[in-house]
Amino acid sequence: KKVRKTLIAGFILFLVSEVLFFVGFFWTYFDRFFHLSAFLGSRSVPFGLEMSIWYKKPLVATLVLITSGYLGNAAHYWMKMKDWHKAVSYSILCILFGYIFLIMQLEEYMHLLFDISDSVFGSIFYLMTGFHGFHVIIGMIFLNFQHDRLYYYHFSQERNLGYGLALVYWHFVDIIWILLYVSLYLLNYNFGQAENPYHSYFRIVTNFSFFING
Repeated sequence: KKVRKTLIAGFILFLVSEVLFFVGFFWTYFDRFFHLSAFLGSRSVPFGLEMSIWYKKPLVATLVLITSGYLGNAAHYWMKMKDWHKAVSYSILCILFGYIFLIMQLEEYMHLLFDISDSVFGSIFYLMTGFHGFHVIIGMIFLNFQHDRLYYYHFSQERNLGYGLALVYWHFVDIIWILLYVSLYLLNYNFGQAENPYHSYFRIVTNFSFFING
C-alpha cells in the first residue's frame, strides 16, 4: 500500500507540473487575445493567416481523441469485470484512435498556410498544438506499455493501478485539447468567409472588435 500511495502521490505532482506548464501557454495566448493590436487590424488572428474551419477536421480530431478516452475507460471497466478479451480489444481501439489523432494533426500541419514565424499568433499556435502533440505521444507510449502488461495478464481485478494512471494522463491530454480547440479554432474562426450573416455578427463578438472600436 505504501508503494501504491507513493506512486499516486508522485503521479499527482507530475500531473500538476504538466497543468502549470500549459497554464503558461494559455496565459500568453489569452493575454494576446484580450489585448488586440491595431497594427493587426484589431484581430486575434492577423490578416492573411487562414485557420482550419473549426467544424471540419479540427472537430473530427476532437471527437477522435474523446472517443479514444472513452474506449480506454471501457477497457479499464472490462478489466475490472475480468473480461480480458473485451479489455484487450477496447485497449487496442483506444490506442488506434490515438494514432489517428496524431496523423490528423500531422496532416493539418502539412496543409496550414502559415508557420511558427508568422506573427505572435503563429508562434503560439504551433507551440501550444505542438507541445500538446508531444504529450499525446507520451500518452501513447504510456498506453502502449500498459496495454502490453494487460495483454500478458500482468493486471488483476484489484491491481490495475498502472492502466488507471495511464488513463488519467490520457484524459488530461483530452481536456487540454478541448481547451485548445475552443481557444485556437472556435474563437479564431474567420467568420467573414461564411455565407450565413449570423457568423459575421458572431465574429464581431468573439474578436471583441465591437468593444474596441466602439
